[in-house]
Amino acid sequence: MSTKLKPQVTPQDKFAARIQRECLVDKLKSQVKKKKDTQAPSRTPLQSRAQTTIDEILLATVRILVRDGYDELNTNHIAAEADISVSTLYQYFADKSDVLEALIKIQSELLVSRFEKGVADHAAKPLPDAVQSLITLMFEIHRSDTRLFSLLRRQIPSSEQFNLLDRALDRIAELLTFALKVRQQEIPSVDYKRTGFLMTYAFIGIIDAALKQNMSDSEYRDLTSATAEMSLAFLNSQR
Repeated sequence: MSTKLKPQVTPQDKFAARIQRECLVDKLKSQVKKKKDTQAPSRTPLQSRAQTTIDEILLATVRILVRDGYDELNTNHIAAEADISVSTLYQYFADKSDVLEALIKIQSELLVSRFEKGVADHAAKPLPDAVQSLITLMFEIHRSDTRLFSLLRRQIPSSEQFNLLDRALDRIAELLTFALKVRQQEIPSVDYKRTGFLMTYAFIGIIDAALKQNMSDSEYRDLTSATAEMSLAFLNSQR
């Protein structure tokens, strides 16, 4: 009797599965359904088969971005990857930009909400601990929870979708500015807004470079600690 071989699981499949576990697909289904209901109130609710199709479209898009990059992403490729017709894809998304916009909005919301919680959780800590905690949080959010956000930001050319990504980072800069401003007694001479902006985009540049190099866990921790030390040294110099 022949032994049935298990299908090989690729890194792209694992990444897509993790995205699904993080409820990305469920949130996007709700968003798409809401949009469709607004556009066509007379349509019946999505049935399980339609929901499965939306899952496949979104996960196929993620797989193409991870495996082939943005330049290879189009509705024909998405449909082929999802094993559906292009006309079926158009029942749920107007075009490639529509799919990307949905992915970006969900990832942006996740990024900002995680950082908002972090600012609140670490507000009462001593300055060195707060700086270390917030930078560690930002690095880990981009490395794990919102890896797709970093991927999109690296690949998508200047466009309305890219503007959506930058608006999320601007919100992070605002939160970091607030976190600095509430410590006026400790760091009274800092230009809080400028420092929040510079630190945010400096961190993003460092994180993007680290993700491209596929650092090990220990290397990533060392980089996080070094970035926190550098940031704290700068803040201390402004006292």
